Amino acid sequence: MNIAAIIGVSKYENLPELPFCKNDANNMFELLDSTHKYDDVLIVKDHTKSSDVRVQLFDFFEKHKGDDVFEAFIYFSGHGYYHGDAMFCCSDFNKQHPNITSISNSEIDDLLREISPQVAVKVIDACQSGSPYIKGIVDGFEKALKVSGLKSFLCMSSSQKDQYSYGTSDESEFTMHWINAASMKRSGRILYREIQASVADAFIGNLKQTPFFVSQGTITETFGTVTPDMINISEKRQKQKNEFGKKEESSQAVKNKVKELDSKYVSYDAVCMALNKSREMLIQYDIVNGYIGKYYKKIIEDSLTIDMIPGVKDVAEFADKNGWMHKYFIDIKYGSKNTLQDKRDRSLVEIAASILLEDSKVADSIVTTEKLPYEVLKIELNTDHESLSDFLIYIGVVHSKREVCLLTTVGLAFNKGWHNEKTELLAVEWQYSHLSWKSIIESPDILWKSAMNLCEELVNMTWRNILDEID
Repeated sequence: MNIAAIIGVSKYENLPELPFCKNDANNMFELLDSTHKYDDVLIVKDHTKSSDVRVQLFDFFEKHKGDDVFEAFIYFSGHGYYHGDAMFCCSDFNKQHPNITSISNSEIDDLLREISPQVAVKVIDACQSGSPYIKGIVDGFEKALKVSGLKSFLCMSSSQKDQYSYGTSDESEFTMHWINAASMKRSGRILYREIQASVADAFIGNLKQTPFFVSQGTITETFGTVTPDMINISEKRQKQKNEFGKKEESSQAVKNKVKELDSKYVSYDAVCMALNKSREMLIQYDIVNGYIGKYYKKIIEDSLTIDMIPGVKDVAEFADKNGWMHKYFIDIKYGSKNTLQDKRDRSLVEIAASILLEDSKVADSIVTTEKLPYEVLKIELNTDHESLSDFLIYIGVVHSKREVCLLTTVGLAFNKGWHNEKTELLAVEWQYSHLSWKSIIESPDILWKSAMNLCEELVNMTWRNILDEID
């Protein structure tokens, strides 16, 4: 008869978990079952504390004492450790108590000797403790696996000493190649020698992981004869591989999309350069209309902050309503809304009552949290002629890493007296438009060009009225 014991330990109390090891155990069990060769297969994958694993192994081998066992197949996937012997770590493994919390290689050999199989096969996919998702074998581990007092002994292990073996969330690489090699034929016998050769070929050129193989006696023993179930496993795995390839293609498409989206973001330095360039272009901008050039002078101010723009309260309320604090680098400042407007000539009780009613919070102003070379461009078209009107443009920059919400208002200006040189907009109506930083970097004058064109059109309307009176 032929027997097999499969152990896969994924969960660890004191070491990083290895999610693929339980899958390894399931896949190896499916493969062995498909050969129709093994009369009894033990799989340990759920109750994997050292006491549970030890009891299950001892009971399994005790059951087969006295049986005529031709082959005993042992498979382990999990953390490995070396402490005078190769140790197969159980879920409760503790470096302070390695002998108790793991199953040693010598224990496995003792169990095998109890049933005296003609052929003993060990497939070890063990990993160095402390390396999440990376499986490795420390110095001494390999040497310990080479020692066996069995008559015919084969050992195939995932990597040389001081190397790691690798896995994904689905399957370890070594076990994957082992199962693929064991199920690659479509007819005839499959020899352990062929599996060994195929696995070795799969790791050619892999300097990080090189499986090692140990044999006592010959390795012409047969793993199995191809069955329809084995062919089904091979086809299923090939299909999964193809699907994985499609996922890889899909993954590449995702990477390309992310790269495309990343390209829409620009550096802070590039933004500053573009804003400075835009300002220089505005300074150098010549107004084509002869009347404007002759009767008006252009004055540019860039020292204002966004909270100093006219009608900032209306902008703040709009920003609050549209969630700007979650889109742009701004904070909204709030004030209280007093429902009892006039406190004059009121008693203390009435004043106290009015204070209680001042709980309604309203957006009052906005401030920028990421400073730029300037936040606001104020452009004045001023004239020295009393019969002509001045014009004002405000351009506010509210931004994120990717885009700008451009606040623009254009209109007639006025001042409040002969001795008051400060000009103000007659009416404020903010227009909101969105531009990408990339578009501003490519064409810096896009920041103010539309506003200037609109302002020039307003001036032209004034001049058309004057020219009409002349005619």
